[in-house]
Amino acid sequence: MNPPTPLRSPDPSKHGGPGVYQIGGVPVEFPYKPYGSQLAFMGRVISTLDRARRQGRCHALLESPTGTGKSLSLLCSSLAWQRHHQQLVLSGAASPPPCPPPIASDPLVHGGGFIPPSQPSSDAEEPPAPTSARAQRRRSLPKIYYASRTHSQISQVVREYRKTSYRVSMAILASRKHYCTNKHVCTRDNLDDECKLLLKDESLGCSEYKNAHKVKCHPSLQKGGCYEVHDIEDLVKVGQSVKEDVARDAGSIEVEEDVLFALQTELGHLCMADGGAMTYQPLYDMIQGIISWIGDRKMSMKKHEFEHYSSFWTADKAIRELQQAGITEQCFPILHQCAMKAIKTASDEESVGNRLSGMSLIALEGLFSSLSYFFCGNGSHATDYQLALQRYVKRDGGNAANGWICKLSLWCLNPAVVFKEIANLSLSFEACMEAPHVIDVESQVWAAVVPAGPANCQLNASYKTADGYAFQDGLGASLEEICKIAPGGVLVFFPSYKLLEKLHFRWSQTGQWSRLNAEKLLFVEPRGAMEEFEPVLKGYYEAIRGNTGLLM
Repeated sequence: MNPPTPLRSPDPSKHGGPGVYQIGGVPVEFPYKPYGSQLAFMGRVISTLDRARRQGRCHALLESPTGTGKSLSLLCSSLAWQRHHQQLVLSGAASPPPCPPPIASDPLVHGGGFIPPSQPSSDAEEPPAPTSARAQRRRSLPKIYYASRTHSQISQVVREYRKTSYRVSMAILASRKHYCTNKHVCTRDNLDDECKLLLKDESLGCSEYKNAHKVKCHPSLQKGGCYEVHDIEDLVKVGQSVKEDVARDAGSIEVEEDVLFALQTELGHLCMADGGAMTYQPLYDMIQGIISWIGDRKMSMKKHEFEHYSSFWTADKAIRELQQAGITEQCFPILHQCAMKAIKTASDEESVGNRLSGMSLIALEGLFSSLSYFFCGNGSHATDYQLALQRYVKRDGGNAANGWICKLSLWCLNPAVVFKEIANLSLSFEACMEAPHVIDVESQVWAAVVPAGPANCQLNASYKTADGYAFQDGLGASLEEICKIAPGGVLVFFPSYKLLEKLHFRWSQTGQWSRLNAEKLLFVEPRGAMEEFEPVLKGYYEAIRGNTGLLM
């Protein structure tokens, strides 16, 4: 695959040119005329950032309904403040902010497993080179971290960022599932474990990861490049073109039975080494108990689908099953201490003697990371977890040559379990805001369900009925009746462009499209880039100014 051509980045000025608004003494460039709630939102963001610069730390809790432009407001205000602060710092008009105290963290409890690339020790021994006052001020410039909950939200934020006139260096952190381009690893179920093993074991290594520097310097990601503003998919395209794998640590623990057998064997050998029984014997007994428990349960699992059997336990049932495997709340602290010693020994490059191998170390880390959350708080989080045992045929490329796989999983179903540690910090939010919606919900919104059309045809858009003419004609007739009684515009959403195209074709044949257009002026959102949507949106706004009823 050839590298992407380094085209120019889209010019934000083509969207009509941003307006500049003075908010809290900071000039903010905004691509559209902002709503009042957006101005208030940006004002709170800027005031919070100013207070954080003076105090070293400040928290804000800002809420705004869906569709009110939160993402664009947050991006424009924070980037405008960053640019304004940068100008003040580099000119010497502002002093660097005080540094907040560092927060220590337990790598095992917070996911563990990630080992950053090692740096030559000789670099650390050399005294730091003297730097100019301007360079020191540049280092103190603030960075912006934008966190999202889902993959789709990242893409949405990047789309909003492209609308702004701001361009800064950026990077998107995501899981191995989205970023791995190693074709030998990315399709495997245990992708996280395989990736960690390749990064830890120098004899194996990852050819994709070794080319990470090529991605960093790729012209398409530089200023003015076609991917200067990029999302996950864009970066994967570049990574595939230069064979790169930028992976980040992931969460859930899933351990295959074969990995447990290998871990048990290694722990057995370590138990027989001098001084190893105290640390490794409890862990050996624990893994042996888990393997015995799997052997007792795997033949009595329920059939989930073809060649896939599974059993699931939650709350007290999960606790009882773990007790059957020899893992109890009373004995877990001792097991945790032994695991920490084993992990520290295996992770210490300077330690001598026998130690756990890479794959066994990863399995032990992941197992105790999940169990630590499961048992914390005197077992109060047990209801937030699901213990799972699955037995299925693993297929690579459509064949079942690898045979049956048995997998043990401990899934956290409630993100509050992890976020509770943040809540326990007792953060005080100096700035709070609950922005109103951009419309009057009480007078402008009425929700109802229309189950059937004028001919009593069921309006069921499932894949079984969506292709039927009865449904398509019934939906068209229903929209026509709605357009007759709706005083203003009508906005219609479809599950997919494919269904929209089917309905457009059918209604054009039956004359329904012309009848709809006679009631309301029709606009259809095109499938494609933003450039195709802009003319449609422009015509839509012009029709609104003409007080014309619209159907979009």
